[in-house]
Amino acid sequence: MKFTKELPVWLAPGIKPPESLTSDGWKASQKPPADYFNWFFSRTHGALKELQDSATHIEDFNAHKSNISNPHAVTATQVGLGNVLNQKQATKSEFDAHDQDNIRHITDVERNSWNGKAEKNHTQPWSTITGIPDSTITKKGIVKLTDSVTSTDILTAATPNSVKQVNDNANAAMASASSVNDNLTSHKIDYKNPHKVTSAQVGSYSKTETDNLFINKSDAENGLLVRKSIEITDLNNAKEPGIYSIPATGVENKPLPNSGSLFVSKDPGGVRQLFQTERTIVIRQFGGIPSKWTDWKEVAFKPNVVNLTEPQRIGGTKEFADIPLVNGTEIALKEDIFFYQKTGLDEVQADYKASFREETNMFLTREGNRVDAYLRVNVVDVTKLKTAFVPIFQIPDGFKIDLSMRESFWNVPLTVTQYTYPQGNYGALYEMNVKGIRFGSDRLGNHYLYGSWHTNDPKPDAKFKYMLYVNLYNLSEGRDFVSGSYKGEIYYVAVEIDGQLGEKLKVSDGFYKYTVGTKINKASQNAWVIGYDQSGTEVTRSKIKIL
Repeated sequence: MKFTKELPVWLAPGIKPPESLTSDGWKASQKPPADYFNWFFSRTHGALKELQDSATHIEDFNAHKSNISNPHAVTATQVGLGNVLNQKQATKSEFDAHDQDNIRHITDVERNSWNGKAEKNHTQPWSTITGIPDSTITKKGIVKLTDSVTSTDILTAATPNSVKQVNDNANAAMASASSVNDNLTSHKIDYKNPHKVTSAQVGSYSKTETDNLFINKSDAENGLLVRKSIEITDLNNAKEPGIYSIPATGVENKPLPNSGSLFVSKDPGGVRQLFQTERTIVIRQFGGIPSKWTDWKEVAFKPNVVNLTEPQRIGGTKEFADIPLVNGTEIALKEDIFFYQKTGLDEVQADYKASFREETNMFLTREGNRVDAYLRVNVVDVTKLKTAFVPIFQIPDGFKIDLSMRESFWNVPLTVTQYTYPQGNYGALYEMNVKGIRFGSDRLGNHYLYGSWHTNDPKPDAKFKYMLYVNLYNLSEGRDFVSGSYKGEIYYVAVEIDGQLGEKLKVSDGFYKYTVGTKINKASQNAWVIGYDQSGTEVTRSKIKIL
């Protein structure tokens, strides 16, 4: 029957209690929250409703169980009825009549007789077969096989293997006979000396001897260039045409130190030599009246030749006998730049040395015939300077003013300024007669001087192409390095202290800073900064002033 009890409905979902509460239950004095009760009632309602909706009632089950009309639609295939023959069975009388039918059935006698007969397909022991005669050349019978190609028996038969061997031997013999015939025919028409008859046996030259003794016709017609086996010790004596192998050493008048090939040719104009190594070719000739060898000249390849019309980049130093012209106009050439730098007070007039600091310095540059002078003068006592222009620096040869200009004016004024403002009362000039810089001031501190002039001096020595400026090394400052600036093509600097040279330091931006640690520790030390060119060769040096 159907469910009769009304399902308790509770739709408020509530909140599921924590696992600790569901496992331990309520404790004394605890008050359950309404949300927990709502969760419990809502879940109970849902579970009961799910059971009622999914349950099968007893009345429905009993009705299904008593239904014999194949409610599940089971097929004959599912129960295996397809394996049962759908035919009529024989009756008792029909079966008895069949059982008594002796035509369709056999007796025991017949069965035993048949069982004693041999099978249609059967094996028979050879010993049970009698009355069969041996075979001869005149009658049939049993024949014995013999596997031999040499047997002379007339009462046995050959096996297939024996027959095959005889046939193979016959075929081989025929082939051999044919090959011999072919070889004989081939030998008869072979004109390439099959018996290896030598030239000595017939009294003639061999091919090798002929090649060594005679010139090939086509070579003679096309012209010969013969590699000589003669050892040459002096190229001046190599005047016969040919090719000579020249070693690297032991040969006089050789243009290059390398080994190479010497090509010699001769014509009515004289003898010509071409010496070639892996990358270089040089030439010269012998002729004239009286005949003599010309100097060797290197053959220039296209990348090494200045082209007259095509664009081309040319490197290296070029010396022009005359000033080059562009469209008839002389072009300006880059002038060498020379430098001169002087620091200290050894050129200051003796009575005034105490007025200046040791760091007072002068820097001169010369490009072409122009000289530019840059000075920094540090004044510590103005007492004597207020009333005198004091000689402080001499101008070296190569940088002096052109004295032919003296008729126009006697001295060259220099500009002077200080970093502070307002400016004081000071001045400076380059005096022609004493060829030096004079200076005066009523202000303490650094003064910055500049001036330029025209020189007609010969160009300075190459050493003036380099300049190393060294900042004063004051022991009281506790520095562990030497620093300064440089001019010219200086690539490395090093510091030498009392004859001990340090490692080279690569420089690239016009300034240097060389770490010396505590190696400079007293004013009496002999210390230098040394400048080197790209090859590592010393080009200049400046003394380090230690205070």
